[in-house]
Amino acid sequence: MKQYSEQMQLHADGGTRVMETGDQKEMNQKNAITQKSTTQENVVSFNTEDYSVFLSKAFTDLIDLAGEDAETFIELFYNRKQEYAEFQTIASNLYASGDNILVIGDAGIGKSNFIYRLFYEDDKLKENKLYPIMIDYRKIATDNKLTGMKLIFIEEMFKYFEDIDYALIPVGGGKIENIDDNLHHIQKGIANVAREKKKNKQPLVFIDDLDYAENDALFPILDFLAPYARTINVSILMCVRPPLYQVLCNNDSTYAILFAHTPRHINLRSMDLHSVLAMRLAPILTLNQNKKIIENIWERLTRVKSSQEKKYKNILKKLGVKNLDDLTEIVYPFTDSYINFMKKVTLEDLREMFTIATKSLVFILENYNNLTTIKEHEEVRKVISRQHIIDLFTPQDEYHLFNLHERINSKGNSLYFNVLEAIQLYESNLNPKFKISLKELGHAEEQIEEALTEMGYKRNRLLLQHNFNYAKDHLKKPVKYTITEKGIYYIQEISKWNEYKDKYKTSKNSIIEKYSYNETK
Repeated sequence: MKQYSEQMQLHADGGTRVMETGDQKEMNQKNAITQKSTTQENVVSFNTEDYSVFLSKAFTDLIDLAGEDAETFIELFYNRKQEYAEFQTIASNLYASGDNILVIGDAGIGKSNFIYRLFYEDDKLKENKLYPIMIDYRKIATDNKLTGMKLIFIEEMFKYFEDIDYALIPVGGGKIENIDDNLHHIQKGIANVAREKKKNKQPLVFIDDLDYAENDALFPILDFLAPYARTINVSILMCVRPPLYQVLCNNDSTYAILFAHTPRHINLRSMDLHSVLAMRLAPILTLNQNKKIIENIWERLTRVKSSQEKKYKNILKKLGVKNLDDLTEIVYPFTDSYINFMKKVTLEDLREMFTIATKSLVFILENYNNLTTIKEHEEVRKVISRQHIIDLFTPQDEYHLFNLHERINSKGNSLYFNVLEAIQLYESNLNPKFKISLKELGHAEEQIEEALTEMGYKRNRLLLQHNFNYAKDHLKKPVKYTITEKGIYYIQEISKWNEYKDKYKTSKNSIIEKYSYNETK
């Protein structure tokens, strides 16, 4: 464990070394042995019920965990020291500079957790004269998200004025019919507070999950935020994924200046998944070695020196581990190849990877003595085979593999599979040859558009949608799709698994096999 932890710390700072493919053949080349010993000393017995509460908490979204206990959130916060130090430096100057901030990172990479880390440090907020306002787009209860966002903003801004002892009374009690009047009232209040030199805190308005507004309310929301993004007396903080950032840059010059070019940028890199999973599992990895092991593991994983053994045991109890001495020892279970599979099929979305990790760990515990083992980084780890993957992640499960052959036409050709490989071959759907080749295989234009939309949805992300429906409808630009790393992985790896073919069938014809020669001539 010690050697692995040291390697893991190197990975956390410098990236991980993972196999390029999830092929089972590579697994078997790594000194695999089958552990089926029936001798008493080699049989490990796990009761997954003993771990169920821990597992449900261990892989919880940190924000949800923070709602229960801020201290636990801070202890489990991932190793983003460099980016967080940069973020703190920017935040410390917001009161004077009035800058806006843009945090850019892929889906599920931990952007929201990163922001909440600052918002949970009351001392830092007070020291930097910041008044935090959080608006989560996905959690707005009203059907009209824009109206809901405005109502939350109005309510929170009047709380801000009350907090700084500035008398500003909502018009009509802040109800829907008075939204425009109250927004105008707030803008005047912000200007008056600055002019009268009564501003002792800077409103920091955090807009989370704005990516989910892309096809309906995005641009009206940006219009609503624009006056506050322009003034130095309010700071707007947004988390966006790269596709939304490109939309902000390219669709309108006003939006580009206010929300893309002038804000301070923080780019979040992906994290080593081994490190993240080990961080979450650390409390139970080697529980029974000695009473100091919990503290020692946490020090190695988090680089936080502490002699507060009781503190870490309390955190374990909050995560659901009530009787530490009764739990059977667990070794870190996931192979490099399986980690690579999780990264590829989720595009490193931590929420999805945690869903996979939880089910995988339960499966390992339930089948511990029957699984093949291999030795990696001086650690014995358990092999989850292709067949196990097919059986574990069915359409009925929370996370499931995408069925590329769900829609097969009368000619025996698979719609999703052919569309995906055509995107890979022709680079995007805007290439004229894209639809020509698909129609030759019997796919109708309406079906092709349906497949593009389905594989571009956030829950699938086999394709990347480069501009949103607003651009198509209002700016007369066609919607462009390109293939993602996940899509390539499905074409080059998963679709070729015999186990996948047995489960989901195959396509009679392949676009790549049929037309790639002409493209490379």
